[in-house]
Amino acid sequence: LKYHYLDIYFLHWPDKNTPLEETLIQMEKFKQEGKIRFIGLSNFTQDLIKQAVEITKIDCLQNEFSLLKQDAKKLFPLVKEFDLAFMAYGVLNGGILSGKYKQEPSLAKTDVRNFFYRSYKGNSFIKAQKAADLLKVICLASPAQAAINFALSFEEVTCAIFGAKTLKQLTENAAATAWKLTPEQKDFLCKNC
Repeated sequence: LKYHYLDIYFLHWPDKNTPLEETLIQMEKFKQEGKIRFIGLSNFTQDLIKQAVEITKIDCLQNEFSLLKQDAKKLFPLVKEFDLAFMAYGVLNGGILSGKYKQEPSLAKTDVRNFFYRSYKGNSFIKAQKAADLLKVICLASPAQAAINFALSFEEVTCAIFGAKTLKQLTENAAATAWKLTPEQKDFLCKNC
């Protein structure tokens, strides 16, 4: 990449075999050496985040957050308390909130959606379809745009991470930032999905 540093160095999953302090002290060393600019934590619990900020300055959190998986809201008070950026990943829940699936897809055994995003089978698929349909009904936009916009509608969310397989999808998804859900739409989605 021809860069001499990383913007954000994430500790992507808590490691039960390595003390958190050991990892964060090394990350802080990288920061002091100019190898990284910011330290981020991904998929961390409230308790582990509180432990981490006692060890070093944490700049960013990255956790899954979508219409179908909203438990990251419990981290929002820490985002404010410690002045953290929050990067929401999985805002399309592995693509299911795009509205493109009309029936359960047949996924390869190695497809991450089989074990990471759990909305592709059975009752979870039905719930995801209902959410995608609600997004279509209440928003004058694509379900993908509305799902991205939903994540961005929370003041604690700094950015939304989404995937795209084509330039058309990328352009359409990026257009989610050009408008905002009304408070009523957001409330309706929170209560019904």
